[in-house]
Amino acid sequence: MVVRSASRIEAIQREHRASIAKLARDAAGNGKTLKQLAKLLDINYTTLKGALERRGYQHPRGMALLDVHYCSIFGTGLADTIADLAANSMSRGAISCELNIDAATLQRIADEHGIVFPKTIRKLDPTRIVAAMKSRVPHRNDLVLLTSDGQTHYIAEWARVKGFSATTLRKRLALGWPVHEALNHPVGERRHEIPLTPRARPSVSHPWRAERDAFFAQHNLKDND
Repeated sequence: MVVRSASRIEAIQREHRASIAKLARDAAGNGKTLKQLAKLLDINYTTLKGALERRGYQHPRGMALLDVHYCSIFGTGLADTIADLAANSMSRGAISCELNIDAATLQRIADEHGIVFPKTIRKLDPTRIVAAMKSRVPHRNDLVLLTSDGQTHYIAEWARVKGFSATTLRKRLALGWPVHEALNHPVGERRHEIPLTPRARPSVSHPWRAERDAFFAQHNLKDND
């Protein structure tokens, strides 16, 4: 079995014109684990591991493998690479995508090496948010921008700010309430309707009055006006 394994290792070295240890170091530089290398070389993992140990090579694992990998790409270790990217104002999310490392692992490395990620706060334009949401759900009726007192929000946000439901606000607007009143009128308090202009009494000379007087006289009725 040992002879067969040794012959397989020799065959691989002849095929790739490199020692098995060099092939493993190159694989580590490409971020490959020892199991991945064994699969690429079509050799048993235990056989490959034993052959490398006899040659004094220990394949890196976990964070050590990542460190070797990024050192081969950027010329510096993983922690130094993260620090350089953070110093160039890259956020944690951007670095996570760039290096293909999950955010939790990235934060752990940063904590261990005292790396601080920049905090970028972008002011979002409400009109862009609404446009993006409408593009996904074009028939939503709550995506309406309202402006009052120099502030512009969509209905749901106004309702949250004012402390009542978006349904209440939509009903008020549907009833024709002015925007400022719809936003500021207390919930549960009766709204004072605008009084209608009293209808003018018909003048004495109006034809309708003559007809009415004749009607009252015919039926012996009195005019209480």
